[in-house]
Amino acid sequence: MLTMKAYAKINLFLNVVGLRSDGYHDLEMVNAKIDLADILHFQETTNQPKVIIHSNDKFLEKEGNLLYRVAHFMIDYYALGKSIEITVEKNIPAGAGLAGNSTDAAAIIKGINQLFELNLSDSQMENIGSKFGADIPYCLYDKPAIVKGIGDIIEFVTLPLSQCSVMIVKPSVFLRTEDVFNLGDQIGFEKSDLDPMLNAIQSQNQDAFIASMSNSLEKISFKLSQQTKETKDMICQELGSKGVVMSGSGSTIMKVIQGKFDLFNDFFDKYMKKYLIFQANIVNKE
Repeated sequence: MLTMKAYAKINLFLNVVGLRSDGYHDLEMVNAKIDLADILHFQETTNQPKVIIHSNDKFLEKEGNLLYRVAHFMIDYYALGKSIEITVEKNIPAGAGLAGNSTDAAAIIKGINQLFELNLSDSQMENIGSKFGADIPYCLYDKPAIVKGIGDIIEFVTLPLSQCSVMIVKPSVFLRTEDVFNLGDQIGFEKSDLDPMLNAIQSQNQDAFIASMSNSLEKISFKLSQQTKETKDMICQELGSKGVVMSGSGSTIMKVIQGKFDLFNDFFDKYMKKYLIFQANIVNKE
């Protein structure tokens, strides 16, 4: 039995550069992992079919979803003749902009590689991941990075966020990434300049970094979900707008917290029945 954590991903910066001729979008992102994680258990089996997935999220047990497709690809091309049973303890909410499916898919690539001693390199696993989704190559790693292109250009960085945590607030809304990008292609994406954030990372200037946080998908997601917009407005009104940004294509809104956050308990007590709310730490594993 092999057990692996699949950490949630947050976007501290996201800019849509443009639409490519192949239908994908070129992006500029500053990504990090947080210590909210799904837990995956891998076990070789002699049973048929060759891939079986169990989960507390019944959707993941249905053939044809992303996790099945990735697992079948790994078995068919790299572990021929093997069979595997995967159990997914799902903790990352779906449709939240936290890359729950992508980080599970990345864990499956790593888990099958490790369980069957395939000795695939990082670049080989990145290439496999890129066949299935732009977030998967980055999700193979548990440290912050600047990510560009279609998720295939990854540069690891040290973020100036020491002594910071992240407050996650998710409304009861499911936003499909595909819907957000399709609408963005129709009405246009707001553009964000990456340079101020790069300068803040280079100088390790925490205040400048937080001031540079932005997400060019917000306008689109807010058009699709008024509740997501209201969530961000509520956080800004209650706690101030500094360090508040949507993650991914939503619906999660997050706030970077500098130092101790004495207001968190009061905020949690006030809104816990309406939102999923928790504090998380940024993961940085070598």
